[in-house]
Amino acid sequence: MNKLERNSEVQSKLYDLWQEVIDLINPFLKENEIDILQIGGKKDPVINGVYRFCGATNFNQNSYVLKNSLLHFNSCDHLSYLAYNKSTPLVSLFSNEDASSFCFPKNSN
Repeated sequence: MNKLERNSEVQSKLYDLWQEVIDLINPFLKENEIDILQIGGKKDPVINGVYRFCGATNFNQNSYVLKNSLLHFNSCDHLSYLAYNKSTPLVSLFSNEDASSFCFPKNSN
């Protein structure tokens, strides 16, 4: 796999296996009529098999998407905090920061 163009130097954002993750989970999601929507910056890597809205959304649009999502999965950034504040179930990857420094209490959802 070619190195992906990166939007950040945060280690968790340098994860090169997003495509493999999507390839593994997408068949199950499609069977259950669940789509993946990629939101983020213009320079974020292109991931095949998802709806891509990178760089095309603003804060209010991201807020609406996250509020109406079944799950938000990404590296820890402002979108993680937004998902948490919208009570959206959240999986957040951390890099070299200690996870205890981020306040995402266990969500019963």
